[in-house]
Amino acid sequence: MKKSRIAILVIFATFFIASCDELLDNLLDVEQSFSFTIELPVNAEDSEFIASEVFNLSDEVDLIDEYGDLIKEVNVDHIYFRILEYEGDIDVTVDGGVLYVMEADGSNSKLITSLGEINLMDLIEDSLELELNEEGVNLLGELATNPPHAFMLHYELQLDEADLPVIFVAEFEFGATMVASPLND
Repeated sequence: MKKSRIAILVIFATFFIASCDELLDNLLDVEQSFSFTIELPVNAEDSEFIASEVFNLSDEVDLIDEYGDLIKEVNVDHIYFRILEYEGDIDVTVDGGVLYVMEADGSNSKLITSLGEINLMDLIEDSLELELNEEGVNLLGELATNPPHAFMLHYELQLDEADLPVIFVAEFEFGATMVASPLND
């Protein structure tokens, strides 16, 4: 009976110590919010505008560069869409659009968000918070978490033919939270 109590005590102590290590590790985690923006110059002669861009977050966000492989997770909290610059008549309607994320080599494409019908004039002074697609946001977070912290964004916009040609700069502002563990050194 005494041996079984010692065995139970050893098992309990092992789980307790493991739990304390995990708790201590989580207590020392660094959690910081950050944002990054991507500007998309649109010079549309056709009713469909398509563009792709590779984005290296460690080159653009000091926090990601600083913590590098110590990052445990990156979570995208929101995306805002607005118009920064335009030429000519901006009373233009976007019939729809999509934003995809994929690995930097173009594989594993996931939808982040889609745009419904919007008038660009409404977005010159105000931002539109976009509805997030969980699958795409999770992939973006995963790619932002792991070195080299790079991903490709793919944009598609459908414009009303009556409004063409149109020239403007669209901005996507991503708000995110990073959790890193300095103990992983």
